[in-house]
Amino acid sequence: MRSHHERWDGTGYPDRLLAEEIPLISRIVCACDALHAMTNDRPYREALTVSAALDELQRCAGTQFDPQVVTALASVLATEAAADRRASAALDRVLR
Repeated sequence: MRSHHERWDGTGYPDRLLAEEIPLISRIVCACDALHAMTNDRPYREALTVSAALDELQRCAGTQFDPQVVTALASVLATEAAADRRASAALDRVLR
């Protein structure tokens, strides 16, 4: 947890670690925490859509976030969205 505020480009804190010097779990937590923060309401702004939040993560990949972690997170979210759509379609068929 100590390193989850480090940035891929080495400008984070507390140790100014660069790229793969940052533990993988910290890089994952950093991206997931940012996604969570962007997709939930805050006192100063409304939540972004998941799509808009992913766009922001991708825009900052390579500077703030590990590009491979952002790609993996986007893939997981796309897979989950597809599964949700299949489940919804199946439920619709059952309810007809």
